[in-house]
Amino acid sequence: MVDFTEQQPTIITINRVGEYFINSMDNESAEVSQGERLPLGRVAARVQARLQIFPKMKVFVRGDREVAYGSVIALMSFLQKNGVDKVGIVTESPDVK
Repeated sequence: MVDFTEQQPTIITINRVGEYFINSMDNESAEVSQGERLPLGRVAARVQARLQIFPKMKVFVRGDREVAYGSVIALMSFLQKNGVDKVGIVTESPDVK
């Protein structure tokens, strides 16, 4: 069940073959890659719908390790052009050896 008092962020992942996934709103522990796969044209609409319900919700983009940086930037730009004003990037620390 969705907790309406503390909304988790929306995370959009792009994988190495250019597929887009959006995290589930009701399963906080689910891996994003197990989330719903959407065509790019539906990603912004889905995020906008969520922002209508949760105006302060954070939106992040995560790129697969093998995704070109330009693809992540293109996704962020696409979201911004489609009304998602603030978009962050999920980063992971490199493995320290």
